Amino acid sequence: MGLCRVDLFIPGASSLKDRRSVVRSLLEQCRRRFNLSAAELGPDGSHQEASLAFSLVASCSSEAQGRMAALESFLLRSEEVGPFEILHREQEVWCDDDFSPGTAES
Repeated sequence: MGLCRVDLFIPGASSLKDRRSVVRSLLEQCRRRFNLSAAELGPDGSHQEASLAFSLVASCSSEAQGRMAALESFLLRSEEVGPFEILHREQEVWCDDDFSPGTAES
């Protein structure tokens, strides 16, 4: 499994509508390109800031790591030409060995 969180600054956004346009476009591009789940986390009411989360499940850790690396590369390339700046990003990849048997909740 992979999880990535990205905090963005959108300097050209003067309204929530401007912000929403940038965020929706980026989320949809990432969903289509990398076959992952993507959501906006907030903050509510901010015109120029947004936190996004991306998650994926893969059949092996190397696949998850590769897809997360490709996502990160895409986000960095998009930042160079896009209407946003990445303020902070973090990602983590777990494999099935990271979970002990019997720890799952029903």
